[in-house]
Amino acid sequence: MSDRDLYVEPSALIRMSGPYQDTADHFESLRLRAEGLRLRYREAWGNDDLGNQVGPQFMGMLESIEGHAASVHADLSHHAKGLHVTGKLYAGAENDADRTARSLNEALMEEPASEPVTGFLSTESGGATGGFAPTPASAPSPFLSAAQDGIPADQDSTSEGFTPTPATAPSPFLSAAQDGMSPA
Repeated sequence: MSDRDLYVEPSALIRMSGPYQDTADHFESLRLRAEGLRLRYREAWGNDDLGNQVGPQFMGMLESIEGHAASVHADLSHHAKGLHVTGKLYAGAENDADRTARSLNEALMEEPASEPVTGFLSTESGGATGGFAPTPASAPSPFLSAAQDGIPADQDSTSEGFTPTPATAPSPFLSAAQDGMSPA
């Protein structure tokens, strides 16, 4: 696993969409100019031998320019919109995460845990909780037993050699101290 974090600056993504859209608009302008030339000169070649040779080639070239300009315009507009929308989504996610973290921290600080707790980042293992209080070891399990769930004993997972991990078993997760993180 890499020791580097990925950070996205939402406002930078939104700003980056501008040059893409400006360039897309430029290609749309080129497409419109090529279309104007094609419409203006479509009948200018006449029907003599020279006109029949030059006219279709000239018109084909202008149609090709229109098609390429339209394609580049569509691609750049798509990328501009993608950058803009992604920036907005990252900004919203960042705001939601900040708001959720503040709410969770406030809620957990109001009711400190009175019992020893088990789990990852518990204070017993030397880690820092940072406002996070894991479920106390004596808390009832949110999961139903096989009998409570109406599963016959012969279909219970414990009868097939499955042994649930006891609440007192050591956590498979490293504490912050074991992971080399300093307490916050």
